[in-house]
Amino acid sequence: MTLLSIDFVVLLTVTAAVYFIFPLRQRWTVLLVSSSVFYFYGGIGTGCFMIFTILCIHITAIRLDWINQGQKAYLENNPQLSRADKKAYRDTIQHKKRLVLTLGLIVCLGFLVFLKYFNFLSGGAFSLLGLLGISGTAPQIDLALPLGISFYTLQAAGYMIDVYRGKSPAEQNLAKTALFVSFFPQIIQGPIGRYHHLAPQLYQGHRFDSVRCKHGLELALWGLIKKLTFAEYVGTAADTIFNSYADYEGFMILAGSAAYGLQVYADFSGGMDIIRGIAQIFGIDMAVNFERPYFARSIAEFWRRWHITLGAWMRDYVFYPLSLSQSFAKLGRHTRKIFGSYMGKMLPTFLASFISFMLVGIWHGSSWKYAAYGLWNSTIITYSI
Repeated sequence: MTLLSIDFVVLLTVTAAVYFIFPLRQRWTVLLVSSSVFYFYGGIGTGCFMIFTILCIHITAIRLDWINQGQKAYLENNPQLSRADKKAYRDTIQHKKRLVLTLGLIVCLGFLVFLKYFNFLSGGAFSLLGLLGISGTAPQIDLALPLGISFYTLQAAGYMIDVYRGKSPAEQNLAKTALFVSFFPQIIQGPIGRYHHLAPQLYQGHRFDSVRCKHGLELALWGLIKKLTFAEYVGTAADTIFNSYADYEGFMILAGSAAYGLQVYADFSGGMDIIRGIAQIFGIDMAVNFERPYFARSIAEFWRRWHITLGAWMRDYVFYPLSLSQSFAKLGRHTRKIFGSYMGKMLPTFLASFISFMLVGIWHGSSWKYAAYGLWNSTIITYSI
């Protein structure tokens, strides 16, 4: 089921009709049922996989929240503890939390890595062995990739990390956790939501608002126009040039490259407009994912305007944790002794930025072109810091 399919339009129409006649406090259950229908439409196997993933996420968050609350209560009930005792207790608790979070992330991200990248990593490893004179056939798996796994996995991982950090409480209701992870309009193309922003809107019942509904329909219609006109026709021009690139001169190749860039933008941002418009009908404001990226004056600014929620996710959950970690701090101190204070100060930032944008590239797909895409952007961004 895609955003432009008749089945999706029918599901959306029925959901909207039922949503606004249900009791206000129970309207979130309509969204949950529709999300379940949407996901199981892709097959029983993918639906069961989603259920297992939601269970792991929910259990991890509940456990982390329980540890957080226990730590808070213990320190409040034992004010006589010395500073050293408090530090030792916090270190013990931090170790427990880190272990729980690590297990949750291994399950959550491990499935993504295995299902999406196993064939790519296996082929790369055996190609490397071939260069070393070791022959063999790379093992391959033929499993269907669950719908939207790249998007909901990052959203779920961010939620668990926020609970670990104490920034968000764990949702105690398993059904509500399931809705946050699987909200059906966003699961195909994002945006990647944050729990503190998206979850309260999903769980709160919203009354029908004709103005919001009108704006939502207008935004969705604009997204539809982007996808069916700009992306379709410009994409046809790009395909014509690149499928027979030997027949064209340099200017036409340049024009084809520009057409492809417009196609990608119109297709992806059009999908975002449709999703945000649909959410507005239900009274939900989704995060903005594009801010006129092709008007950016640098690559760094471009990435602050393009796929904003992915960039923000990488910044908050990869870049900052890496650049501010003890390991990177030690690396900076060692570098300072050898190359001077400037390199010692900047190397952790350079390296964290490089890793973050390499992950952005690989996240988009499991092939060497995406790895090269990540390498290109990470090199430019790191150099411009």
